[in-house]
Amino acid sequence: MTPEAAPRVSIVIPVHNEDEAIRACLTRILTAVTVPSEVLVVFDDVEDTTVKVLEEYGRHEPRVVPIHNTSGRGP
Repeated sequence: MTPEAAPRVSIVIPVHNEDEAIRACLTRILTAVTVPSEVLVVFDDVEDTTVKVLEEYGRHEPRVVPIHNTSGRGP
């Protein structure tokens, strides 16, 4: 990745079973942040539709990067 393409701002969001909240959060962040950025959303074994929401955003918004935490130690 070239320095020009590298994100200048990284936002990390831990989430667990917050499908509606993460949708609103991502919408606000993606609207407000205008510099090159990435939004890392760390989730563990969720029991709602959080993963589907993240997949949907990831398909349409390359700045959203879902990260599955498999360590079992929480978000």
